[in-house]
Amino acid sequence: MKVAVYCGSRSGNDPLYADKARELGDYLGRNGIELVFGGGHVGLMGVVADAVLAAGGRVHGVIPEHLRDRELAHSGLTELHVVKNMHERKALMADLADGFVALPGGGRAVRGLDLGPAGPASQALCHLQRQRVFRSTVGDGANHGAGRVSQAAVHRHADPDGPT
Repeated sequence: MKVAVYCGSRSGNDPLYADKARELGDYLGRNGIELVFGGGHVGLMGVVADAVLAAGGRVHGVIPEHLRDRELAHSGLTELHVVKNMHERKALMADLADGFVALPGGGRAVRGLDLGPAGPASQALCHLQRQRVFRSTVGDGANHGAGRVSQAAVHRHADPDGPT
C-alpha cells in the first residue's frame, strides 16, 4: 500500500508539525506502508521521508525538474521520479497512491486532486490541522482508520488553511 503525503517545504511555525510528520513517517515505515511525497529534502517533506527511511520503509519522491536542479531533491530515496512541472508532479503522486494525507502546507494540493470516478469516498484522506487530527473511517468506523486505505471513506474533510 502507498500513501501520498502532501506537506510543506518548510517546517512551519509550530514544532508540533515536525513532530507529527516524524510520527507519521515512523508509523508508515514500521507498518510497511510506502510513502509517496514531493521528493524534497527540506521542511516537513524531508522530515516525513527521513522518518519513513529510518523505520526501514520505502519512499517514492516526485519532484519537478526545476526543483531538482536547485538541489532540493532528497538523495536517499527508494525511488525518485523527475517530472516536467508541478502539474505532472501532482498527477503522478495521485496515480501512485492508494490514499492521501495532508499535513500543514499540503492542503491546497489535496483540495485540487482528482481522485477518480468514485471520488474521495473511494480513498482515505486525512488532515492534520493545528492541534487536531482528523482521520478517515473504515466501514462503521470501529477501527478508526486501521483498515485498508482503499476501503476507507472520508469521515471529515477539514480545511488545513482555514480557521480553527
